[in-house]
Amino acid sequence: LLPNDDHPDFVSLCMIDYYMQARLFEIREKTGMFYSCGGSLEPQSKVQGCGCAVTYVLPHNRQAAEHAIRGMLKELEMEGLTREEFMHARYRLSADYSHSIASTAGLAMHYSYCIANNIPWNYLDRYFNELMSTTHEEVNRVARAYCNPDEWTMISIGRVGAEPV
Repeated sequence: LLPNDDHPDFVSLCMIDYYMQARLFEIREKTGMFYSCGGSLEPQSKVQGCGCAVTYVLPHNRQAAEHAIRGMLKELEMEGLTREEFMHARYRLSADYSHSIASTAGLAMHYSYCIANNIPWNYLDRYFNELMSTTHEEVNRVARAYCNPDEWTMISIGRVGAEPV
């Protein structure tokens, strides 16, 4: 389970999520075993959630895809993000944040999210400040805590053999 968005690990999980998305896409591009891929480690709102990595594969690629995802998680758990990956994730998240509030529509969306989830109006400032103050070491501590592949459950949906499941 992932913590909710007011947990101290929230921003670190957002940074790890950014890296995980890029890593899944890299695996897809190098191996061609996924049609599509995605996932999330970002906590949502005031409830606990779960992390996920999603791929669309042919049945004969299912085990290789699972192995690649577990390998990616193990690498994150053991090695974390490099300094360069950490800085890139911070830059991209801060740029995404800036773009998301650059218009009145974006601000309205964020403030309606705050109201709907009973979040203080300064949530956006808090997020940005936490993003800029989170350290490389903190992010890698969080990776060790949440990216152990032995703690993840793999679920296959669709035709995984002769019969649909």
